[in-house]
Amino acid sequence: MNKIHQTLLVGLLTSSMILPVVADTTTSSSPPSTVTPAPVPAPATTTPPAVTPVDPNKVDINTADVYTLQRLDGVGEKKARAIVKFREEHGPFKTVYDLSQVYGIGEKMIEANKDRIVVSEPLGATATPPPVTPAVPAEESTVEEPTQPRE
Repeated sequence: MNKIHQTLLVGLLTSSMILPVVADTTTSSSPPSTVTPAPVPAPATTTPPAVTPVDPNKVDINTADVYTLQRLDGVGEKKARAIVKFREEHGPFKTVYDLSQVYGIGEKMIEANKDRIVVSEPLGATATPPPVTPAVPAEESTVEEPTQPRE
């Protein structure tokens, strides 16, 4: 068998094929045997964490980069960079209307895009604030003041 035939044969083989093994007839008179390849284990499957599908038309202003922010109407590179800079300096936005604090972003731009803007919760944040523990009044002092003698 020449090199080309060997290459083609190897390319056609799969792990589920049974291949005949031809014995060397010059040294043995036993019939040809078959060899079954060892089964190949299936790749381990892991369940990915639950992820909420994201609408490709929506822009999350807390995670979007400069290029993604430019998908919003009225936002070019300059305004997108201003949004990212503001977010890095002041932390994540809490509402869509927080964008109005960014220089160059006005109410018109927000209103035109508010249906396309998503405000994700920052990592580590909780949906509800932690409970507030009421202040406990300090116990009254048990030290008695010395009394003044009456005159």
